Amino acid sequence: MGNCDDNGVPQDFGLIALEMALARLGRILRRIRIPSSYLNRDIDINSFWQLSPLRGKKALRPTEIATQLALDNSTISRQLQKLELQGLIQRTADPTDARAHLIALTPDGEQILELVASARREMIGGVISHWEPDDVTCLLHYLARFTNELEGEI
Repeated sequence: MGNCDDNGVPQDFGLIALEMALARLGRILRRIRIPSSYLNRDIDINSFWQLSPLRGKKALRPTEIATQLALDNSTISRQLQKLELQGLIQRTADPTDARAHLIALTPDGEQILELVASARREMIGGVISHWEPDDVTCLLHYLARFTNELEGEI
């Protein structure tokens, strides 16, 4: 960041530690697996993330899902095929463009998405259950601020 300590060594103001902590958090969140006994089927976090843009929304075009997930269209296309085979999504013709199709959650997909989200909230809730309410509020405040500002830079 341009500042140096008294010995002329550049200071990063904790940016390296922050970057490493965020990378570690991302890896941990991707490793969370929902036990098949919880869902009566196996679903990994990649499937969860692929479904998340559809939560509580009308059908979306695959390109819209790819944009929201910051993935290439080819990547999302392969993932959507898997989700469709699992019966979690359905494709319908786009009434505004005969060349395109829309993706929506099936009732099974909606149920699984809610189960996975609930299980994740339960796990996260267990971790912060001994925290002071003000600490949770501060975490939420700073995470929201950081995320909003970072998103504005992208």
